[in-house]
Amino acid sequence: MRTNRELARLVIADLAQYSGLTFTYPDRLTKAEAEAVIAWAQKQPEVARAYRDRSHREHESVALFKGVVDHFAYEHPTLPHGEPATWPDRAPAPVKPGDDSPFAGLHSDEAEARLAWARTRPEYQAYYDRYHPQHNDYVEQTRMLMEIAHGTPATDQASSAPAAASPESAVALERIKQLQGDEAYLNGGHPEHQAKVAEMAAAYATAYPEASGPGVGAPQQPAASQPVAPISNPSERIKELQANPAYRDRSHPEHQAIVESMRQAYEAAHPEPPAAA
Repeated sequence: MRTNRELARLVIADLAQYSGLTFTYPDRLTKAEAEAVIAWAQKQPEVARAYRDRSHREHESVALFKGVVDHFAYEHPTLPHGEPATWPDRAPAPVKPGDDSPFAGLHSDEAEARLAWARTRPEYQAYYDRYHPQHNDYVEQTRMLMEIAHGTPATDQASSAPAAASPESAVALERIKQLQGDEAYLNGGHPEHQAKVAEMAAAYATAYPEASGPGVGAPQQPAASQPVAPISNPSERIKELQANPAYRDRSHPEHQAIVESMRQAYEAAHPEPPAAA
């Protein structure tokens, strides 16, 4: 994602902790400081390995940090005396009356930055572990950030949510939540993994009968003559897929299926305009 002030502030604090380097500003780097971070990272074999190997569990985190450092090394405006320019002022983000969210006041790109950074933190594993004492807190905070970052459809949530469609879909949604924290589902080497994957696919088919595939399972490719069922609410589908651990983890056994589901959801959300006659 594109570097902004919020992401820079979060990443620079982490860089100071990991590298032991000191930085002049909390929300931007001088070119010399960025070059020092690059030199430090090149001497860390595990950092280099994670960046080169797209299947490495830390690849996305290292790539995010590198993007921030590269921004200050090559893109960020520099003042005549060599210091990095301050970030431009922004109008305050709108806040709904009575909104007591800890993220109230963030712009959409700032919320997206906060979420991208959070996923690099080891403690974010609580989001995926439903037995973790902070699991519900992380799920709720993620929901808040995604709502700010991506907005919500103008339609009535109760009328569009699968849970309201039938008792069966409500049960299926609850099972999906349980399986997302199930060790056998998350661990591709677990002896019960394939059974859990099949169960997840069945749950998605029940919860989202209008979707063009079971989502996190191993979807069967439709025959060329078979029409793909339309996705009735692609914005919500995109949010669900972005929150799935398999989407960010390239080594996850269900990663390719999630990526394909995301592609279909984006095509539904942003259809190509008809060709000119």
